[in-house]
Amino acid sequence: MAIPAGVTTATVHHDAPVSFSGVPGRVMARFTPSASLVWEETGTPLATFFDAVSPENGAPLVIELPHTDQEGFVDGSGNTMTNWHYSVKIWYFKDGQSKGLPSRDFQIASGQTDVDLALIPYGVAVDPTVAPMAYVTSINGQTGDIEIDTLQGEPGPAGPAGPAGPAGADGADGADSTVPGPTGPAGPAGPAGPAGADGVDYTGPTITVSATEPVSPANGDLWFDIS
Repeated sequence: MAIPAGVTTATVHHDAPVSFSGVPGRVMARFTPSASLVWEETGTPLATFFDAVSPENGAPLVIELPHTDQEGFVDGSGNTMTNWHYSVKIWYFKDGQSKGLPSRDFQIASGQTDVDLALIPYGVAVDPTVAPMAYVTSINGQTGDIEIDTLQGEPGPAGPAGPAGPAGADGADGADSTVPGPTGPAGPAGPAGPAGADGVDYTGPTITVSATEPVSPANGDLWFDIS
């Protein structure tokens, strides 16, 4: 079975050794990953089996290995895991002779396409980075069971008054009043009207009025006899 789809890799290689007279030997290596991982996209486990590579005499050693800092791997607990490393042990062989080299640890950064094992110094790699799911343990200094309402702070001071808003629309006309208002003051006198027409001359009988002694009735009025 091939490496799971989506996993990025680099080519790791080591040339076959030669003697100082130029006679080629054979190289063999054993690679062991530092952690068992699962490629989350496909659920494929990658166990800590070692891979032994032993090419023919004079042939270079070549193997494809995943980048150690790429996202997408989790550990057995489901935690995101990056920055694991590989340990490699290398042997040289020639004419029945064997030379074991010290073990070395190495990592392969994303984007790196070629790793020459002969140029990797001996030593121990850093520990892998594990990023478990984050849990909230306190909020604003409060711990335990926290009610959301208690997270609200005290109200701040009132801000300055905003600008006046636009005038509102005119209201509807009110109903007519049924109660008459008070009488107003008298107005100024108007101008005199035009003179009336001349009267008609009297053409009736002539009445002669003569006065006699007045009579005083009981009420004190004076009466005259007109004939």
